[in-house]
Amino acid sequence: MDIHVIEYKPAPALEPYVEWYWHGHFNKSASGTKSWQVLPSGYVELILHLTDLHCALLRKDKYTQSPDYTIIGLQTSPYIVNFEAHVNVFGIRFKPEGIHTVFGIPSSLFTGNYEDMTMVLDRSFKNFAEQMRDTEGIPSMRNLADTYLHNMLIKNNRRMPDYINRAAELIRTSGGNVRMEDLSSEVCISLRQLQRGFKQKLGISPKHYQRIFRIIEMHRLLEKQHSVNFTKVSHQLGYTDQAHFIREFKSITGEKPTFYHQNQQEYIINPKFKDDIS
Repeated sequence: MDIHVIEYKPAPALEPYVEWYWHGHFNKSASGTKSWQVLPSGYVELILHLTDLHCALLRKDKYTQSPDYTIIGLQTSPYIVNFEAHVNVFGIRFKPEGIHTVFGIPSSLFTGNYEDMTMVLDRSFKNFAEQMRDTEGIPSMRNLADTYLHNMLIKNNRRMPDYINRAAELIRTSGGNVRMEDLSSEVCISLRQLQRGFKQKLGISPKHYQRIFRIIEMHRLLEKQHSVNFTKVSHQLGYTDQAHFIREFKSITGEKPTFYHQNQQEYIINPKFKDDIS
């Protein structure tokens, strides 16, 4: 696939807010332009380019080089990323409610989009990002990231309403296999309030967030299978029938499950693109 990614755990104090750190090499062979479709991941990605070679992302119907330090918000549909050369990055994968707590900014600001993070945060962020570029070795980079994010957490500590935190975590840990009515009951809030709060703070509805994690769970089920019974898979994921599963899958990925399964090498699905975990 010409991609090599290793994921690393953050410091324990940051685990409620940060899913993973990751170090990635894309288009390792640098043999021409490579393009992949990135599926919605359910997370907010902070991408720190470690060299002057970047990926290209779509902006106003044109592919342009991404910023040195790019924040990619929750995506609700696939997007294409192009690599014209070997690109080396360090990533911080935030839980969408976690980025609000650490930096005091709601993830809804970036939903379906990307921004230059130096235009969002103060100078201390750019100082941190430049230090990351100058730091040698992943252990030192992880320590630097731990220290910076812990300092930001102490400084800001802007927690979302607890019901949003709990609802988002329940959706993730269940693989999206949770009914909205049950979710509402579990977090002790009305479904209408849950929907309104989720949309306001995360930028998408809890139902849409659930759909994304169902697709991620499907990817995990299909990843190592050559022959797939999609009726069985749809029931495993909690769908009432296969037709519902296919409609929902296409609404997230743009393709039918059979096409995706036959062409998985053309996609990146972030929570599962790791080669290793440390």
